[in-house]
Amino acid sequence: EDVLEGLLGSQDRRGDSRAGYAAKISFVGKGNSGKSTLVRCLYAVDTFGKLRARDRKKMGEHSVATDGVHVTEWSSRLGGRSLPVRAFDFAGQSLYYATHSFFMTGDGIYVLVFALDEPVDETYLLYWLEAVKHMADAAPVFLVGTKMDRCEMGEQALCQSLISLAGRLRGTHPNIVRLSVVSSLTGHGVQRFA
Repeated sequence: EDVLEGLLGSQDRRGDSRAGYAAKISFVGKGNSGKSTLVRCLYAVDTFGKLRARDRKKMGEHSVATDGVHVTEWSSRLGGRSLPVRAFDFAGQSLYYATHSFFMTGDGIYVLVFALDEPVDETYLLYWLEAVKHMADAAPVFLVGTKMDRCEMGEQALCQSLISLAGRLRGTHPNIVRLSVVSSLTGHGVQRFA
C-alpha cells in the first residue's frame, strides 16, 4: 500500500486526476534480480487481492531476460479510488543502460530491486541511485530485496545487514523511502509492499 499511496499522493500533488493519467512505477536493478517476476506478482496481488496458486506456479517458472523496457498496465483500487498503474520493467543488462535514460523521468517512483540469493552488489545499487538522482529529479526510491525464499543468511543477520546497507545509502540518497524484503514465489512481504 505504501507504493500505491505514494503514487496517489504524487498524482494529487501534480493535479493529474485527468483522464488518461497512469501512475508510473519504474523497476530498475541488476539483471536476474527478480524485477519482472516482482512486476507479475504485484499485478496478480493488486488485481486479485492475493497471490493465487496458479500465480505462484508462474512465479516459479524461469523467465526470459527483459529486452529494453517492458511496460505492464493495470488498474488498482486504493481508498475507494481507481488508480491506473503503468509499470516500467527496465532490463538489467548493462547493454541497455544507455537507452534507459530516455524513460527515466521524475513523474513517478522507482523500485530498485536486488536479489537476496547472492551477495548484495552496492556498486549496482549506487549506479541506479545516481541514475535516478540525475535523470529522474531524485524521484522517490523503494529498495526491494527479492528471492527471500532463497536467502541462505539467517533472518537476524539479514536484517542487520540490510539496515546497515540502507543507512549507508540514505546518507547520500535521501530519496530512499523504504526498504522491503519479498519473495515473489511464496508471496512473503508482497502485500505489505504493494
